[in-house]
Amino acid sequence: MIHSNLTKLAFSAALIFGLSTAASAQQSEDVIETTKPLTSARFDSPEGSVKALGGTIQSRPIALVFTGFDANQDRTISRAELRSGLELEWSNMQTNFSGKVSPISFEKWQVSALGSKDALPSRVTFDTDLDSMVSKLEFTDLLTQIFSDMDKDDNQALSREELIFTATRRVIVKEKKIRERRDSLPRRF
Repeated sequence: MIHSNLTKLAFSAALIFGLSTAASAQQSEDVIETTKPLTSARFDSPEGSVKALGGTIQSRPIALVFTGFDANQDRTISRAELRSGLELEWSNMQTNFSGKVSPISFEKWQVSALGSKDALPSRVTFDTDLDSMVSKLEFTDLLTQIFSDMDKDDNQALSREELIFTATRRVIVKEKKIRERRDSLPRRF
């Protein structure tokens, strides 16, 4: 009986060993070798290193509106294109009986033109007379002022380079508050 149990055990071991070597042989064909982890970024970084990407290239939401003013598709928005673009943009706004844009209509414009109702500039920024409405003069004055502010080289035109900026990363360190236990009883947990 001991001999038959040993034979069964040896047969089982041989069977398991045979199956495991067959499985490992099959697995070796399916193994995909990986390369070393990347230590450098291979995308749009002039130096090609991750640490060179200290900031992020971004644009203000109003740049979407200004880009739409480029009538001749030369990738530069001139003052003339600004004026005609502002007229067209204002004509697409829903004005009320007084010729002003209500807060609800302005929010609809923000979503369609700037991409979000929370995008800047907000209605409050446009509303200089604080009547909760945006007039044509308020609209054109503010966008003309933003255009002038973004025109870094003062050539009376906005290039694509002037529509973007590099945003630096902000690191916020929060200090951990330490709570003191003021009672004299020992803690059991």
